Amino acid sequence: METVSKDDIIIRQLRAIGVKGTIHSPKREIDVSSLTFDDAHINSQRQHGVTAAEAKNYIDNAPVSVTRWNGRFEDYFSHQGAAYVDMQKNEIRTAYSSAEFDEKAKAIMEVLKKNGK
Repeated sequence: METVSKDDIIIRQLRAIGVKGTIHSPKREIDVSSLTFDDAHINSQRQHGVTAAEAKNYIDNAPVSVTRWNGRFEDYFSHQGAAYVDMQKNEIRTAYSSAEFDEKAKAIMEVLKKNGK
């Protein structure tokens, strides 16, 4: 009988709710100290009101991440917020707190919570 890990269950459940891309549970590791922060896009244009430190904290605390756009972006989801990293530019392209989660992000958090992450 095949043993299924909690991470495998999370990945299956995230796919079932329509998460696109390559799902990593646990998250794809990244050195947040090397990342730049696109403050103009995140705060001036999008009005998310997130600091670079908060965005890096979202990444550090994310139990899962999702690779999109053929590897160009890695999206990190934590219970505090989400941060999307442009892997080519080594830059946090956008970040927003959990107060701004849409239905998809809330569904991701529900899967994580249900599975103890």
